[in-house]
Amino acid sequence: MPRKLPRLMAHFRPQAWVHDYALDLDDGHEDFDATEALLSQDLGFIRDFKENSYDSDLLAEAASTAHKRHRGPFEVDVDLDGFFERLSLERADLTEEQLTGLRKQYRITPKEKR
Repeated sequence: MPRKLPRLMAHFRPQAWVHDYALDLDDGHEDFDATEALLSQDLGFIRDFKENSYDSDLLAEAASTAHKRHRGPFEVDVDLDGFFERLSLERADLTEEQLTGLRKQYRITPKEKR
């Protein structure tokens, strides 16, 4: 039986501005699969990815349906290093060959370079 591939799950947390602070909303949270959104990026982006930053926002923009409905600030929680650990890989040492192999396993087409 083939091994089930781990997925990169992320959590979208919508927020609202209250007195210049972005505060979490009770409604509109979403767990989403960000695997394709991540592995379609180039190697440099994956190696340099910073959690809780605009890098995480890109995952929501590509894969979250809640992001498309929400008009305001938000956070995305994701454990990228945990994902690569489950793949028995070190993200910082990821090679182009390993990334190509992952894309093949997950059947993901890389984004075209601009």
